[in-house]
Amino acid sequence: MDSIQSLDDIDPLIAHELLYTGSSPAWTCVSDPRFCYFLYIPRNYYTLPKTTGSLNLIVLIHGSGRNPYTLRREFSSFAEQHGCALLAPLFPVGLIDPQDTVNYKYIKYKDVRYDRVLLAMIDEAAARFGRIDTSRFCLYGFSGGGQFVHRFAYLHSRRVAALACGAPGTQTLLDWERKFPDGVEDWQDVFDAPIDLQAVKDIPTMFVAGDRDTDIFYAIARGRIREDQRGDEEVMAKFRDGRYGATTRLCKNWQQVGVKECVMVGVEGAGHEERPMLESVKAFFERFINTKRDEATRG
Repeated sequence: MDSIQSLDDIDPLIAHELLYTGSSPAWTCVSDPRFCYFLYIPRNYYTLPKTTGSLNLIVLIHGSGRNPYTLRREFSSFAEQHGCALLAPLFPVGLIDPQDTVNYKYIKYKDVRYDRVLLAMIDEAAARFGRIDTSRFCLYGFSGGGQFVHRFAYLHSRRVAALACGAPGTQTLLDWERKFPDGVEDWQDVFDAPIDLQAVKDIPTMFVAGDRDTDIFYAIARGRIREDQRGDEEVMAKFRDGRYGATTRLCKNWQQVGVKECVMVGVEGAGHEERPMLESVKAFFERFINTKRDEATRG
């Protein structure tokens, strides 16, 4: 297989014509062609200093609807305005298990480590576009994406510069008395890696959900609540007040273990819908990106 070539030295007009800047077509993940990803590279890319760190990176993780291109479009103006690249992976339905719709949310399934697939995509983006700082990045996901991103943060906490976790349907608490996926008691056995708790505590984090996202049918439909469990208070406590309640409890868990900056944002009047969450997410990332850009300028 041919190696990935840098696109840093080509004519900017040619780069634009070939869709290397702006919204690119889907890139195949070279390290695992079962996956692909969508990039957004700001149109002023070729005017930036030719040094790593000229451009921040935001990684956008889709939910069950697999909408990476829509997420990219929602953030494209933000990327142009604030000087950052976007990467949105596509984790397809039916990989290995023809009926699968959820495995990526739990990071690992059989021989697939979705976290490593994502990191490979990020490395490939850096190989093509060397001005992007991929050492640390902002990470966002909603619903199924919210499940992925908070678990990813446990595994790769030093890579996550800021985390926005929206309304995850299942949650892995920092609870060493519960087994995965509810807790982290057997985390080392599941992932063959420890949790760097101090690094997790250092991640600026925003949890976000609609304050009307309180229905529990999503859990019934996905078999997380069986018919014979509906009277079981212990089982039902996990789903009290739907995804909004669960997101709030996850946030409180992080606060209790000592995450330094961890806030819960309830979006007034919103149910389980992503778009109303995005302004809060952008405002959160904007503060971080501007701080990082100012530090780079001073350096």
